[in-house]
Amino acid sequence: MGILSIIIAFVAALLALYGIITDDSGAGNGGKGAGIAAIGIVGLFASVFVGSLAH
Repeated sequence: MGILSIIIAFVAALLALYGIITDDSGAGNGGKGAGIAAIGIVGLFASVFVGSLAH
């Protein structure tokens, strides 16, 4: 389960970084980038949960 946790964390970190870089939310713009970043952050918490199952 440890390697799965690392893979999930890596993918989630890439999603969060992509969301932060592409975030152009503001007046009249959608929050697509912010949503992608939020999904990445939730993925990081999921990787911690999966990693805790290994113990």
